[in-house]
Amino acid sequence: PVSGNAQFNNDLSVTGKLNAAGGQSFSGGQSVSGGQTVTGGQTVSGNAQFNNDLSVTGKLNAAGGQSVSGGQTVTGGQTVSGNAQFNNDLSVTGKLNAAGGQSVSGGQSVSGGQSVSGNAQFDNDLSVTGKLNAAGGQSVSGGQSVSGGQSVSGGQAVSGGQSVSGNAQFDNDVTVTGKLNAAGGQSVSGGQSVSGGQSVSGDALFNDNVQVNGKLSSGGGLAVKGTTDIDGGLNAKQWLVVGPPPPVDPKQGELWVNGALITPGGMAVCPVGSPSDTCLGQGASTNGPNGTALGGNAQSESGGTAVGANSRVSNANGTSIGMGTNTGNSGTAVGVFSEAMGDHSSALGSGASAGG
Repeated sequence: PVSGNAQFNNDLSVTGKLNAAGGQSFSGGQSVSGGQTVTGGQTVSGNAQFNNDLSVTGKLNAAGGQSVSGGQTVTGGQTVSGNAQFNNDLSVTGKLNAAGGQSVSGGQSVSGGQSVSGNAQFDNDLSVTGKLNAAGGQSVSGGQSVSGGQSVSGGQAVSGGQSVSGNAQFDNDVTVTGKLNAAGGQSVSGGQSVSGGQSVSGDALFNDNVQVNGKLSSGGGLAVKGTTDIDGGLNAKQWLVVGPPPPVDPKQGELWVNGALITPGGMAVCPVGSPSDTCLGQGASTNGPNGTALGGNAQSESGGTAVGANSRVSNANGTSIGMGTNTGNSGTAVGVFSEAMGDHSSALGSGASAGG
């Protein structure tokens, strides 16, 4: 036994057991071919190389760094205050906490769950076979492909493209500044606002109100089972059919009414006249209340009735029926080119004429 300091300036070979109750200091190197147990503390100022197992039941401090060429198993906890670089696989069966952040230059596989309290940036592909929850929001600058389901309780911004092969459910607002393609269909239970244009190649079913502030174009036809209110005007460039389909194909410019035509305020408002006038036909016109002009270029005065192309009532309360007919005050002309110009006169028949 040595009760004081023992200094060996050369090699010391111990074939049995070396007990150093007060401590042990080596300024050179130490080689142990068997086993070494240290119950106090051991400080190594140079390199320490272990060619076999190293078991530390307390705390191992490596101020200069630690290099492990084989494998390392930690059953308790390991805290690294600097950078930790792993050049091979790292398997963590418990929990890995990275307070300063985590950078992975290769690939990372997580079989359990991963929770990130700060920002998570992925500069390459991210594959999630389960569920990705983004409570604070999600921003994608490239493209995103979702084959399963995606739940975002905050906000999501995608500046590239997003492809969803399953169902996509949005419980709040969705803003699309580019193009939204729904090949399988689109179901909207709340409201939808489209400020640009919307093109539907299949059937579009609306179970509630639809408001169109611009233009509604239907290339394949428009079927309405309920009531349609039009606050503006309705332009039909080909033909318009009201009621069941007609027995023959309509022609351009025709109006087919397969039922009763009720016009309390007149069939049409004449270009010049009062709301009580009725005009039908290109160029038809009236001059005065309660006039009726039916036919191309038909003209009627107040209270008169002109029926037929180029028919004319020259004075009040006359009646002209037939192409080219003409009457005066309270006269009646019936027949093609008939004329009754006298007061209360009548001309009946083709080319008939009656004076005053």
